[in-house]
Order: sequence, then C-alpha cells, then structure tokens
Amino acid sequence: MSKYIDKAVSAYCEELWQKLSQETKDLIHIARFDLYFGPYQEGDDDLNENGTIYPGFGPALDLISSALEDLEIRDIYLDEWDNVYFKEPEPWQDEETGEWIQEDYYLFEAKELIEKILGKELSACL
Repeated sequence: MSKYIDKAVSAYCEELWQKLSQETKDLIHIARFDLYFGPYQEGDDDLNENGTIYPGFGPALDLISSALEDLEIRDIYLDEWDNVYFKEPEPWQDEETGEWIQEDYYLFEAKELIEKILGKELSACL
C-alpha cells in the first residue's frame, strides 16, 4: 500500500475520531490503559483529566461500541487519487475508445478502520 493511500485512510479515520464525543475518547484512552496495565484505579487522574466516570472495562467497551455504531462506519474504497467511495466504484466508458475501464482501488473494511481508530488489541475486544 502506498504512503498516499495510508495517509488518506489515516485522514479519514481522524475525521471519524473527531466525531466521537470527548467522553467516548476518554473511555477509549482509559480502556486501553486498563487493557495493557489494568485494572484502572479511581485515583489515576492523569488518565482522566476530563472527569469521565469509568464504568469498568466491559461496560466501557459497550459504550465505545455503541458510539462507533452511531458513526455508521462502513467499508470504504480508495482510488489511486485518494478519492473515498462508500460503494464499489463502477466501471466507466472511455469516450474516445468506447472501452469500459474499471479503475484500481483499495478496499478497507469497516473492521480495519475501527482497528486503526482504537488499536488492534482494543478493537479485538469489541
């Protein structure tokens, strides 16, 4: 995969990240900590500077999953010009030759996008 395609996917995932509420972002950060170093303790204020109440790992995953469902993340297709499509691009007919052309594109499944947003390990817990 080219660095341009990777950059386009990262930019798209950043757009999705920005649509999440601050509470959901906090839950993601704390759940990552809990997953790697857990359990999260109430006194770990450096992880939770916004005052988000952490309900525990399982309930946090439910809330994160619900927030991601609200974003309606679905498969995307990127062409070599970094255009994003939400359905498979249709072939088009060249006006000069009459030839039907199917452009090359990269498919990124919703699961891959969620992994890029949450990280592979945390997304595997959903």
